Amino acid sequence: MHFDHLARSMENHNLSGDWPEDSRFISEVVRYHERILRLSDVVNDILGVPLLLNFMVSSFVICFVGFQMTVGVSPDMITKLFLYLVSSMSQVYLICHYGQMVADASFGLSVAVYNQNWSHADVRYQRALLLIIARAQKTTHLKATIFLDITRSTMTDLLQISYKFFALLRTMYVQ
Repeated sequence: MHFDHLARSMENHNLSGDWPEDSRFISEVVRYHERILRLSDVVNDILGVPLLLNFMVSSFVICFVGFQMTVGVSPDMITKLFLYLVSSMSQVYLICHYGQMVADASFGLSVAVYNQNWSHADVRYQRALLLIIARAQKTTHLKATIFLDITRSTMTDLLQISYKFFALLRTMYVQ
């Protein structure tokens, strides 16, 4: 991932003690970070609506398949429904997992900048690092439009919503 590469290059950078050279390195890092952030915005613009629809549909699929499994179907049908449920949940989990990886790598950049040997650097270099740390602490997320940051907690939210619909359906079916 780009964030991991940038973090490694920041952590492994040996200060030259020469402000112009260190300044060039910092400006390259900032430009690369800006490109990564723009790429993230483009990905979110392209995938935002499809991801939101995917999560909404998956929530209903999980709910209805779970409901079908509880209304008394044959064992072979339960097996098919169970496999369908697992594949649907796995697909959502993978998206959430990779969204979490993006968020972790994005935040990890600030830690990598701090871990650099900045205490022996020029004061101007130290100030530039503070600005980089401040920006890197604003985590970049994979987003399903503006409504939803996709992380592992999104999976929990999706399962909770699915269960609420399932409980409602089950209650209505019993009555």
